[in-house]
Amino acid sequence: MTARTTQPMEWIAYDPSILDHLKMREQFNGDKPAWGESQEDHDSKQGVDVPQVGDELVLRMGHVTVVERRLCAPERDDAGNIVTGWYWTIVVRGVR
Repeated sequence: MTARTTQPMEWIAYDPSILDHLKMREQFNGDKPAWGESQEDHDSKQGVDVPQVGDELVLRMGHVTVVERRLCAPERDDAGNIVTGWYWTIVVRGVR
């Protein structure tokens, strides 16, 4: 039996209009810091609920609106081993 947690699921915000792959995404509730993220920044983004479509957020990439969200199944490596848990992909757009 798997233990349940009250920790919100991991989610990653993406702004596809930002072409720099290091600046176009921001991760929340991950089990380790994302690319280039300090441990302090990572720790500050734990316990954040998954936003809904229409929510406005202030992220490192600026003031954004959630335009889409989708639940993503665990990813597997080349050997077929699961390397991530379930997570939400949140697509955002800068507030204009």
